[in-house]
Amino acid sequence: MKVAVLVIGELRNSEFVKNLYDGCDVFVHTDKKYGEPFPAKYQYFDENQERIVDKLINRKSENFHRIIQWLRYHELLKNDLSEYDVVVKVRTDLDLFIDNFYDFLKDKTIEENTLYAIKDIIWYGTCDTIMKTDFYNDIVFYLGMDDVFLPMNYDAILKSDLDTMEFTWLNWKTIIDYTGDIKQEIIDKRENLESEDKNIITYDDYHTQPQTYHRFKSEKFFLHYVLERDICIKKLGFDLKFRNRIYG
Repeated sequence: MKVAVLVIGELRNSEFVKNLYDGCDVFVHTDKKYGEPFPAKYQYFDENQERIVDKLINRKSENFHRIIQWLRYHELLKNDLSEYDVVVKVRTDLDLFIDNFYDFLKDKTIEENTLYAIKDIIWYGTCDTIMKTDFYNDIVFYLGMDDVFLPMNYDAILKSDLDTMEFTWLNWKTIIDYTGDIKQEIIDKRENLESEDKNIITYDDYHTQPQTYHRFKSEKFFLHYVLERDICIKKLGFDLKFRNRIYG
C-alpha cells in the first residue's frame, strides 16, 4: 500500500508528529516562516496567491480567512497522487492515538466514495475519493448561503456516520426533527422530503440553525458539497485530541 499525507497550514509543534508519517510520502502547503522541519515536498503561495490571502485574512468577520485552508488543499491536490492507494489530509496540532498512518491503514479496506473523517480537520480516503473533495472552486456558489435551503443527498446521509461532522448544522426541512434520530426521520418521511424538494422553498419550510451568521460557514458547506458528490462520511477509526485541548 502507498500512502500520501497532505499537511496543511501552520506547522505547530511539528516535533510531535514526525513519526506519524513513517512509511508515507508527505506533501506540505505552509508558510516559509515555519521552515521545513521534516522530509516532505513543500509548497508555498506564489505572489498572486499571497495577495488573495491578505484580502481573505482581512475579512475574518465573514469567515473568509477559512477559505485559505481550501486554497492550500487545492494546490496540494494538483500533485500527481494517482499512484497512492490512500491519501490523508491532516494538520500538525493534533495528537492522534495511532503509531503512524501507514501501520494503521495498511491492512484496512478503504471503500470508494467514502471519506473517513472528523469534522473538517482530518480525513482520508482513496485517491479518487479525495480528488472529489477539492472544494475550493465551488466555494463561490456557497457564499452567503448559510440561511438558504440547499437540497440534500439523502442516500449519502443514510450511509454516513452522523457523529463525524455537524449534520445538525444543515438547513433541514421543518418536517425533520434534526435534534433526534435524523436517519429514521429521513426513512419515515422520505417520500414527502423528495416531493417537497421539487417545490418552491420558503423560510417557513426549513430550519435555519441558531449559529452566528457568516457568509462562509466552512464545515457546513464542505459537508453539503461532499454529500452532493455522492460521498458518504464514516468514522476515522481512531481517537484524537487537539494538543492543548480535548476535541469537542
